[in-house]
Amino acid sequence: MFFSDLDDPDPIYHFSGVMFGMMEDEIIITEDELNSFLKEACDRYIEKNPEDKIKIENILKESED
Repeated sequence: MFFSDLDDPDPIYHFSGVMFGMMEDEIIITEDELNSFLKEACDRYIEKNPEDKIKIENILKESED
């Protein structure tokens, strides 16, 4: 996972959003899409590990600040 870095001299890092790559394939998604995927992943984790619900909610809350 790579985030855009417009200060980097290499233009490969000049993009809008978040880049994911595997082998030779790459895809760029928006930060809103990334947040949506992360929320969905956290929700599924909490379904399987309800005892961690407060811990995950606190981590998510800290990341919003």
